[in-house]
Amino acid sequence: MKLSITLTLVILAAAILLGWQNHRQLTTIRETHRSLVEKADSLGFDTDAATSGTPNRLTHRVREDRRIAALDAAEKFIAFAREMETREANGDTGDPKDMQQRVIKLMDLMMSLDTEQLKTVIAEFRAATDLKEETRRGMVGFAIMTLASDNPQAALTIFTETADMFEKDGMGEHVAAMALAQWAKDDPVTAAKWVKENGKTHPNLVTERAINGLIAGTASQSPAIAFSLILDLKIEDSRDAVRKIASAATTDEQRDLFLTSFRKYLSALEDPEIRDQSRQDGFGQLADTLAKQSTDDATAWIDSASLSPEELADFAEHLNYHQTKENTGDWIEWIAESDLPEHQSSQQISNLVSNWTRQDYRTAGEWLATTPDGPAKQPAVQSYAKTVAPYDPQTATQWALTLPAGDSRDSTLKSIYNQWPDDDEDAKNAFAETYGIND
Repeated sequence: MKLSITLTLVILAAAILLGWQNHRQLTTIRETHRSLVEKADSLGFDTDAATSGTPNRLTHRVREDRRIAALDAAEKFIAFAREMETREANGDTGDPKDMQQRVIKLMDLMMSLDTEQLKTVIAEFRAATDLKEETRRGMVGFAIMTLASDNPQAALTIFTETADMFEKDGMGEHVAAMALAQWAKDDPVTAAKWVKENGKTHPNLVTERAINGLIAGTASQSPAIAFSLILDLKIEDSRDAVRKIASAATTDEQRDLFLTSFRKYLSALEDPEIRDQSRQDGFGQLADTLAKQSTDDATAWIDSASLSPEELADFAEHLNYHQTKENTGDWIEWIAESDLPEHQSSQQISNLVSNWTRQDYRTAGEWLATTPDGPAKQPAVQSYAKTVAPYDPQTATQWALTLPAGDSRDSTLKSIYNQWPDDDEDAKNAFAETYGIND
């Protein structure tokens, strides 16, 4: 499905916006505005008409100037949208770089507006009925998203007032999720109350995705409260919520808090299947986070956490090469030395080596060649030989023969035979004869 030009640009703007404050924190315009307000306060000017019993000419003028600036900003956005709709009708996509630069400038302008100004802009967007419904919906959603970065409660209030605009696509739940996540970072209890109050009246906004946004924002402040929300809100499929809480634990202190809260949460689950699945999801996400860090630091925390056999198994099972990358060898050695039962550690080592070999067989082979004999060596050799067998049976055979005589070597040789390339029948038969393999 080909997206319209206007919707494409809205998505681009939203994507940029989501990473914008991480890159620049706040725009220079907004910083300057706040600096001026602080300076005015220090000079004794009244910058808040709500605290004054009589009209203040300066405050009134500033307020009117802000309103005019908001109307001007809305006019620029609407003019841009009209231009894009015309371009779309004519099949003119324009220069992508130029379009991106213009969107960034408009985004800067949007972010320079305060809460009241954004409310004015949103009202103007809604009133621009000559634009396509899709275009107006995207613009209103973008404006609410901008407001949500600084005032999520106000953004959600406006969102419920414009809920009728977002019944036909997924933008509503996306913006609601973002706003709830931001709000929950500061006030998870009130944000959760909003979800309860609006869940039935606005089901298209308070979706599972939006609730997970609430959970994610809460988890950054308190994993205990985040887990209590899963139970309190009666979330039926809590897998994503559990993973989001686990992913928020990025330091040892946060992981300690997560682990304590997670164990308490699991003990409150009556269904054993749900409890086991939740445990796997939580420790699986921990594995994803820890595998991307220093192996020494990660394993030090794991060793200090006193994981139960089930917890340790869930953690190790979810380690994979796409997480461990250049540290795969270190993780294999850790697994081999862990308290996992031998059959579990061997299986996980085999999985890691197999995926590593498929992605980077040379590096995996170099590691294998320099690894001393030990509990990791035999399952690693078997996995490497079986993985390269279809492409290089000679190399696979060399590695298989480094295994001690017995069942492991025999099964590895049989696997090499079964995977021998079909276009080399003579060599396959010779291999079978040499090692006593019968079909």
